[in-house]
Amino acid sequence: MKLTIPSTTVKSRFLKTLPVGTIYKDPRNGHSYIIEEKKINECLSKTGVPYIGSDAPIEIQVPDKYMKLDNPKRANIMAIMKDKLNQLESLNRELMCKLDVKSRYQQIKELMGERKYYETERDIFCVGDECVIYQMRITDSKEEAHQLLEKYMRCVWKDPQLIARLMEKQERIQNKLLQMLSKEIVKESLD
Repeated sequence: MKLTIPSTTVKSRFLKTLPVGTIYKDPRNGHSYIIEEKKINECLSKTGVPYIGSDAPIEIQVPDKYMKLDNPKRANIMAIMKDKLNQLESLNRELMCKLDVKSRYQQIKELMGERKYYETERDIFCVGDECVIYQMRITDSKEEAHQLLEKYMRCVWKDPQLIARLMEKQERIQNKLLQMLSKEIVKESLD
């Protein structure tokens, strides 16, 4: 009969912190080991050697980063693959849900239909191409506001600073317009 004791699962980096001659119990496999210094490649290093004796080992708390990885030949490969498959399936479900959710701009385009402008008592919104929505306050008449809005749209594309400021405000403008359009759709459906 042959007695086989596995090697310690604690990394030597952690064993360096223990004094030579310390008897400890491996936290993962439960076997007792004694710290000894061995000469490996002309260098002294501390190793955990199996201990069979009557002295009681001490319990050590080892952080996960100082534990060796499981032997892949002894680890349950099917369980590892099943966990990986479950992770990939959950990631796939999450990504598919995000694909189904339309962007605010797409929702606004659908709610606007063929209209290019949406007017309220105080503002005019113009839906441009490729996720650009313009907003203009109505100060005098609606016709003048439309002309100012068209002029503003032409100026924005000539001035990089103006377009940068407009793009910073896009999220807020799109949220506001989407809320107004949603309220309008609800009012129409109730009437």
